[in-house]
Amino acid sequence: PNARPASARIENGRIVGGTTLKEGDGIPLGTHRVAIAANEDAASAEVADPGKAKAPGANYMVGKSLIPTAYNNPETSGLTATIVAGNNVLKFELSSKGPGN
Repeated sequence: PNARPASARIENGRIVGGTTLKEGDGIPLGTHRVAIAANEDAASAEVADPGKAKAPGANYMVGKSLIPTAYNNPETSGLTATIVAGNNVLKFELSSKGPGN
């Protein structure tokens, strides 16, 4: 709580590039809520009529979510990770129906 969020990428099923403040500095020790996002490649950023966006502030650079969007938010994902000193192995079981299913 009240700390800068950390981020990492998933490449070939592995979590890599954990960063908090600068590239490669890692993720702070402790238990953290987790969000996971997996999106299709973004469609063209050109929009015929940007005034007719589906939602205010729509982001045209993000492709459709490949997983239930509840996983995209640490408040709704139901996922946590405990980071300890040394190497960590994290495994997240996601359901096609969303958290809790």
